[in-house]
Amino acid sequence: MKKLDVPALRVAIYEGAGAEPLAPGERANLVRALLDKGYPVTVIRPGGRANAPASGRLVVLGRFTEDKPAEAEGSDGSAVHFRRINGEAPEQVVALVASVAGELSAPVPGGWKPWFPVIDYDRCTNCMQCLSFCLFDVYGAPAGKISVQK
Repeated sequence: MKKLDVPALRVAIYEGAGAEPLAPGERANLVRALLDKGYPVTVIRPGGRANAPASGRLVVLGRFTEDKPAEAEGSDGSAVHFRRINGEAPEQVVALVASVAGELSAPVPGGWKPWFPVIDYDRCTNCMQCLSFCLFDVYGAPAGKISVQK
């Protein structure tokens, strides 16, 4: 399986029944820290719900008032991983999520940035330098005009 075929890990911060809510500032800092690292985040508040993750990989974080299994199966057969958080700093929670992602061999968010060859013809002077610095034979110059070949 290619790295891009492995679904990313989605994070849910659960504050519904069976969990104590986070303080607003604490929640904001945690969500910001997770988003800054590239994790998709959902906050589930009392009476709320989240759609099933498209990826089938979900870690639920919360201040649970009852025991939760480390892993369970969602109604659609997807794996759901529960982790209790109790006052940890946002960086510690991000590290916890990263460890779950590592256990699941989930891709590191932001670890691969797609690059697609593009020529801005409004700025291109047709100097052909891109032919000499590109190692992948992406560019060509049929009929003397630079273009993307691959």
